[in-house]
Amino acid sequence: MVRYWSPDDRVRYADTAEKHGRLQAMIGNVHTIFDWRLDGDEETALVVADTETSPQIHQTMAGVLSTLDVDPTVSIIPQQDAPNMEPPAAVADAATTADVIVNVGRYALLHSDAMQSAIKERDVCYLYLADTTEDYFTRGAVDADPAELDAFTRRISERHQQADRIEVTTPQGTDVEMRVDSSRDFPLTGYPAGEAPGCPIEESVNGTIVIDSYMMGVGLVDDPIVWEVDDGWIEEIRGGREADVLRRVIDEYGDENSRWIAEFSMMTNPTPDRTVSTSSTCRWAGDTLRARQRHVPRREVQQFHPPRRGATRPDGDHRR
Repeated sequence: MVRYWSPDDRVRYADTAEKHGRLQAMIGNVHTIFDWRLDGDEETALVVADTETSPQIHQTMAGVLSTLDVDPTVSIIPQQDAPNMEPPAAVADAATTADVIVNVGRYALLHSDAMQSAIKERDVCYLYLADTTEDYFTRGAVDADPAELDAFTRRISERHQQADRIEVTTPQGTDVEMRVDSSRDFPLTGYPAGEAPGCPIEESVNGTIVIDSYMMGVGLVDDPIVWEVDDGWIEEIRGGREADVLRRVIDEYGDENSRWIAEFSMMTNPTPDRTVSTSSTCRWAGDTLRARQRHVPRREVQQFHPPRRGATRPDGDHRR
């Protein structure tokens, strides 16, 4: 296999004076991501970018993969109009043979038929790094310690699975409650995101949800988007320009189910930077998250705390 970079000389071009050290930081953090997420048996990789992705991102991905003896193919597709649309046929075909798929375009491909087929039929490793910028790989979420993030995500997921009712309140105005079923919960321990997702019981979500960081399909939020939810259905979307954009996205690409609340996820990375974080890391903002345990009196509330910043990764091979 011809390597883009050799393990001993991973940088084939120099940083510009204006961005001194930036490329080296990107390379180091991408190495950490792959060291953590890959198991060492992968031979081929498909890196999917789009026409708006910085070339430095997919070039860095391909270069680092080649140093790990993984043969990369980079596919650049037109930017999608919405998440999880089907990729072009050539990309779908490439996904049938790749051992790992790295998504660095603006929108996720995860729930497209092409990606689901690769994941379910061949157990492909799918890395969701969608809607990333160069800064994403230099500061913020990548500053977290992978082992600490893994352990914390599993603890949060365990607590989630012990709850039958969840309340979320934030200083920004979120005040929502829902009933949950532990059989729907599981940890996603991938670095750098970290997530403990689950599904609320249908029609059990009620209250106000304030989005003040990032909204898929909209981007970084300056004027908070407010959802008023009644029995699991978003009755009202209000706010400024970002709320207008979200309504247009739903009207154009949604269907009769688009306003149902179908997932509740706790993002577990403690170090996101709002100016660089995206859909995979920006939903944790240090909010007060409370899960009421089964048969626990109402006054006794469980508190979730993020892991400390800057923890040292322990020795050992931790890849998931």
